[in-house]
Amino acid sequence: MPRSLFSPLISDSKAHPLILTVRDHVGYRAGRRLMDETFALFGDQDGNFVKDFQGPSFSARTWELSLFAYLHEAGLPLAPTGGKPDYLVDGPARFADAATTTQPAQAGPPAPAPAPAAGLPQVPDELDVAQAQFVFQLGKALRNKLQKRFADGSAYWELPHTAGLPFVIAVEAFHGDSSLFHPVSFAAEYLYGTHTTGEHDSERKLTVTSTPISATRSTARRSRAAFSCSRRRRVSARSFSRTAARPPSSTGSARSGAMPTQRPWSAG
Repeated sequence: MPRSLFSPLISDSKAHPLILTVRDHVGYRAGRRLMDETFALFGDQDGNFVKDFQGPSFSARTWELSLFAYLHEAGLPLAPTGGKPDYLVDGPARFADAATTTQPAQAGPPAPAPAPAAGLPQVPDELDVAQAQFVFQLGKALRNKLQKRFADGSAYWELPHTAGLPFVIAVEAFHGDSSLFHPVSFAAEYLYGTHTTGEHDSERKLTVTSTPISATRSTARRSRAAFSCSRRRRVSARSFSRTAARPPSSTGSARSGAMPTQRPWSAG
């Protein structure tokens, strides 16, 4: 049996506050068991997963593990990649899949996590500002993945084992306490550059209207329609989840949430 994700490798003073809460609170007992069972299947390819999971990279490693759970539960065979990218689905349709997350500014240590009964503050105080920040952080995370170059200068899609394969970026939002509040529609608006609304007439016939969006309301004014941006055409699809990183409580099924809900978007 592999080492438990929650067996301390670093001191509590250096551990992420979220890992301390999930590790020690009785309400996360089922979640801990589920995550350890998934990790036993996942394996520690680089030898650093548990240490990263317990430290500042807790959110990113949780998303990586959750994405593996989704691919495993979907019955998709995985080929070894050496972490470049995170996953290579080897059938029935082959594609490369890289995981990324939005992260908070490094202005200070993250706040302690609440107990399961309390929950995170889901509704932002300033909704418009939070929505703009969500889009800004999403674009930043995707851009960083696209600009990543390895020691030989290769991008993810230029590696020997990924060349010619569809390249997918799977993203989860961790930049703030309420970052998972935002619906997937905001991610779709950023990717396609359109705001879609629906309206029923007197006969209850639905009419869907899409309106082009020129820019975000963030301070950096990041352009939308990411799929139409020439530098991002290397990406075949992006997937986003709002529920992948929520461990089940001890009062629920230990299998609850084993396969996170993924919302994929295609560039084509």
